[in-house]
Amino acid sequence: ETHEEAEGSHKEAEGSHEEAEGSHEEAKGSHEEAKGSHEEAETKPRRKRKLLKDREPIGKLLDQ
Repeated sequence: ETHEEAEGSHKEAEGSHEEAEGSHEEAKGSHEEAKGSHEEAETKPRRKRKLLKDREPIGKLLDQ
């Protein structure tokens, strides 16, 4: 009988672990969203830098 009780409380503990995992996933989700908007913000300056890099070799060719 005590073994059965122990099993029951073990299952309860597992349940609350699942809940904790769920809220962790939620937190991870909002982190991903934040990362997404961060990446959006980053793409604009990166594009500009790439264009400047593309122009540099042309300038060097003209100097020669």
